[in-house]
Amino acid sequence: MSKHNTMNETHEQTGIELVKAGHSLQFEGISGYTLIKCEKSAKGEDKTITVPALSMTYQAHVAAAVCGCKVDDIYSLPAADFTRVCLEVQNFLLNSEK
Repeated sequence: MSKHNTMNETHEQTGIELVKAGHSLQFEGISGYTLIKCEKSAKGEDKTITVPALSMTYQAHVAAAVCGCKVDDIYSLPAADFTRVCLEVQNFLLNSEK
């Protein structure tokens, strides 16, 4: 989370607020257990997933876990932000460079 001090008030932005502001996701706080849990949830939602790292559903679940929000918060992002977030997760999962 990020702290912003405006007029002597400190406001900590949530993960989803940071995403909406265009910040990158911070993957340091998740583990393999988190990724497996996200995969199970995504496959429960979309039974056609064969390669999770390429599934936007799975990517959205991982992004939600990273942000500490509900997957519906990720789904409700504007299309450009949703696509950016999914691509960032995919790059992380596949360990590829931008």
